[in-house]
Amino acid sequence: MLTVSGEELDALLNEVGQKVTLRRRECEMTQEQLAKRAGCSTNTVIAVENGKRNVTVRSLAMISAGLGVHFAELFPISRVVAPQEITGVLARCSDELQAARCAIDRLQGAISDFREQMLPAKTPEPRVG
Repeated sequence: MLTVSGEELDALLNEVGQKVTLRRRECEMTQEQLAKRAGCSTNTVIAVENGKRNVTVRSLAMISAGLGVHFAELFPISRVVAPQEITGVLARCSDELQAARCAIDRLQGAISDFREQMLPAKTPEPRVG
């Protein structure tokens, strides 16, 4: 089970708060102006910017709308993947898929062989007449 430590949550809240503050300042807005545009209280904006409040998704969505940014832009990017890394992963997946196809072909052949050995050959039924 995946868990999040208190330290990790605090770091996330701080980073989201920093992004909100940075974007608000880029827009040359006060905390009060952002609160008004977002439809929330000034105290909520202050708490988010200070990383002190674990707000609801709804509140964060309202704040992001007030800032004119997509909701996801307020969250940190955990890891940037280089194109060559993606290419390597895709190549390994392709190799694994080819190996799986070969294994399926072998299994289908073994099933066919088993059927031929285990099932009695059909003999024509005698005609009555």
